[in-house]
Amino acid sequence: MDDGSLYKHIDSELPDPDRARQLIILCAARAPLPAPREGKDPPSEPSEKGAKLLQGLKDNALRLLAERKIDLNATSIDRPGSPANGSLDIRPNEQNVNNRARTTRFKDEIRMYVILKFFFSFC
Repeated sequence: MDDGSLYKHIDSELPDPDRARQLIILCAARAPLPAPREGKDPPSEPSEKGAKLLQGLKDNALRLLAERKIDLNATSIDRPGSPANGSLDIRPNEQNVNNRARTTRFKDEIRMYVILKFFFSFC
């Protein structure tokens, strides 16, 4: 399968998270394991044990994706702990809160200055 025909294997009727899942599975299944580098002082050849470990990790990730144990839905609101449903306790950044307060205060001072300047221009 060449890169140009890759998308024809993805069902267009599926929701976006499932389409993304299919694309990741197809790409990961096609991805070769890293080859040894060439050139001056290349690192030592990967051991057979290391190659088996990498292949096992790749196979495990593909299996978890296929079994839907890895959630790819960024907008999920029906799962507990999902950021989209607001169940996570995310505190606002203190510096951002302080900056917003300062900005509001400065804007109020500028408005007051403009109003006073306008008022005293008629006196």
